[in-house]
Amino acid sequence: MSQGKEAIIRYMEPEKGRFILCTWRLEGIPWKVIEDIRKWTDKTVFVKGARIWIKPRSKIGYPGEYDLNIKGRGHDDRCTWCESFRTALTNKMKEDMNCSVRETGSCIFD
Repeated sequence: MSQGKEAIIRYMEPEKGRFILCTWRLEGIPWKVIEDIRKWTDKTVFVKGARIWIKPRSKIGYPGEYDLNIKGRGHDDRCTWCESFRTALTNKMKEDMNCSVRETGSCIFD
């Protein structure tokens, strides 16, 4: 990424039901960075019973857009995982890639 680029971490409204589904849209962030941060977060934070997955919004374009989906209920540490992931991703983009990061919206659980 060149200097002056901006990455966006956009909070989408959660779906509520038996389980809560939170979605964060990741824009302007290379897949390799997302994948590396995901692996680090999985090793760092143990999540009990929540499901976490990341999917591309389209197959065209780089760096593209991805949706980070987190589905769970109760005290399963998904919020700790999410906060750790977002913090590590923001730090990586700012420090290693010289890219500003803007977070839009706010999680109802933060």
